[in-house]
Amino acid sequence: MAKCSNEFEHYSWFQRCVVRRVETMSAQNALLWGVAWLIISSIIGWYFRLMPTSAFSFVPTDYVPLMWSLLLGIVVWFTWSLPFIPFALVRNPKTKSFELLGRLLFAHWPVVVLMLPAIIYERIDYATFVQSPAVGFELYPVFSAIMVLIAVVVVVWSMAWSYQAYTVSTGCNKSVDKLIFVVVAIVSAVLSHVVVGYVLVRAIS
Repeated sequence: MAKCSNEFEHYSWFQRCVVRRVETMSAQNALLWGVAWLIISSIIGWYFRLMPTSAFSFVPTDYVPLMWSLLLGIVVWFTWSLPFIPFALVRNPKTKSFELLGRLLFAHWPVVVLMLPAIIYERIDYATFVQSPAVGFELYPVFSAIMVLIAVVVVVWSMAWSYQAYTVSTGCNKSVDKLIFVVVAIVSAVLSHVVVGYVLVRAIS
């Protein structure tokens, strides 16, 4: 089987290509694949009428034009990724901003998996859980449990890759960097919810 990178020979294939993929791929490939997944996510959302409401959540909607779906994808992915850059530059002024951005965009692609339950199952189950998890568990306990499991896996997966993107781009991996990353991640998630909500209201109005 083809190897992902010659620089990580001491890693197993699974480590190189899955666990530490953000580190083992080149910055250029990370950016290209990050943008590609942004577009793919937007097209899937448009086709199945699922729009992002934050960096890690989607909601079923009525028809939204493809251009609005692409705009929402760009807004949510970049709103999530960009806040990390100034903090990375403070930690290491030699950090290459585009390299970090590309790796962060690629690290965000697992969120696409969060749309799968709505595609495979009934949209009403998905919508009920998203709008009110308590009601979702009451009416659709199995589906809701699956949603929680998928959400936990996706968030942990994406956050782990995002932290790899931060450390490999800055060269910093101390306790203070972990604290900075967690704080910025929380701020980015809240900011993405506010900004995307503002755009989404105009997209469906």
